[in-house]
Amino acid sequence: IKKATERIVESLPWTKRLDEVRFAALVNMSFQLGNRVLQFKRSLACIQDERFAEAETHLLNSLWAKQTPKRARRIARQIATGEWQ
Repeated sequence: IKKATERIVESLPWTKRLDEVRFAALVNMSFQLGNRVLQFKRSLACIQDERFAEAETHLLNSLWAKQTPKRARRIARQIATGEWQ
């Protein structure tokens, strides 16, 4: 049985192409934010287009990043680099 957090991320069909690290970063976000992770439209569009550094910038300019800065920096860096943080 898939976790609800994974199902949220998998509701975006293109996430199947993501590497394990970036997919896990989105699952981590959905664990904290639930379906609200889908509201990060610019960031998600950048991730979909493999513009990972740009996605990092958008993520770090969000209210979410202001509210949970350490977690946001870690997840955004994971998306940008494709490396576990």
